[in-house]
Amino acid sequence: MQPDTFTICEKCGGRMVGVQPARIPGVARCSSCGHEVSFLWDPALPDSTRQEDTSGGILRLDDAGPEPLAVAAAIRPLTGLSSERALALVRAGRSEIARRNHWRIWELENLKKRLDELGATTTLTRC
Repeated sequence: MQPDTFTICEKCGGRMVGVQPARIPGVARCSSCGHEVSFLWDPALPDSTRQEDTSGGILRLDDAGPEPLAVAAAIRPLTGLSSERALALVRAGRSEIARRNHWRIWELENLKKRLDELGATTTLTRC
């Protein structure tokens, strides 16, 4: 019968201590010799057959809300606009921020969520 490799070290017989018990993969280390064992808490993920959502989408800014500077700062990383151009886009009123053919739909969803938290009114239209 094999000893439990998560409590007894297979090299020296010392006591194993959980180093990263809440992470995947978990790590147990021997308190005597330092030998480490990695393990998974959950079963391994199946082969990924899920495809990325390639549906089209348009993110529109209807109203910048109380903090137009914060909204301009939030759209800059995704759009790549300069500070001046991002602020001009926000101040222009109802405008199209991004289309799906340039970014992934989840990026548009994350930006919409961030802008909504800032008090802006946005519309994400899936095509």
